Amino acid sequence: MNNNKTLVNLNKLWDVAKSKNIDKYIKDIQYSDKPDKKYIITNINNKKLYIGSSKHFDYLKHHDDVRRLNFKKRFNKLIDKNKNNINSAMFFSNLLLW
Repeated sequence: MNNNKTLVNLNKLWDVAKSKNIDKYIKDIQYSDKPDKKYIITNINNKKLYIGSSKHFDYLKHHDDVRRLNFKKRFNKLIDKNKNNINSAMFFSNLLLW
């Protein structure tokens, strides 16, 4: 496991996925092997998606509603474009981390 302080336990990500009913689209969640990303989501299409910047905290760590809103505003077009695209990293990043 990466010792990055921005990471959460993988069980927490599974809990979030279940609570948002998107666990059915996920085969596996692992810590990333890329230094600039936090997690690898393998979706039901066997596509590996790298999510979360390892340089920044996300809502699961900081619980700051203002920062969450700022993220959603900053990436609004990408979020909207990929809201139903399970082959998109933004789909999982938005729903799992923010």
